[in-house]
Amino acid sequence: MTEKVFKMNEKALTVNEREREVLCKAGIRVRYPKGQIIFSAEEYADRVYLLEEGYVKIYRISPSGREFTVGGTRNPGEIMGLAEALCNSKRTCFARAITDVTMIVLTKDQFLDVLSTEHRLALKVASLLGSRMRFAEALVYDLMCWQAPGR
Repeated sequence: MTEKVFKMNEKALTVNEREREVLCKAGIRVRYPKGQIIFSAEEYADRVYLLEEGYVKIYRISPSGREFTVGGTRNPGEIMGLAEALCNSKRTCFARAITDVTMIVLTKDQFLDVLSTEHRLALKVASLLGSRMRFAEALVYDLMCWQAPGR
């Protein structure tokens, strides 16, 4: 139901070629094989990732050990690991490569340096975080207000 209520703007989720070049220059390229955990819940979030190639699943693990996809699949051109890194907190989710993956990895400080000079990218990041927040709010609303068959 949430997808009908609120759909994130796909263009707001990905970086353009110029932004990609700036991020590549600031960070380092890292390759992860299919199945590799990129980050884990409870670890300190001191990195931001630009996904260049491949796909990454964002998920949580329930107390019973079951995986629940919570952030969907991240696609090439998307930045991930933002919220906790910008909030100086621990990660709440896991990220796992579902294909072979190539990423640009930036420390939080490197990323903040880029944002301080690349104002359009900073606005895109704010828009992305706002979109993700709105999507989460719509999902909570659906879970609270709709009967089980409607969810």
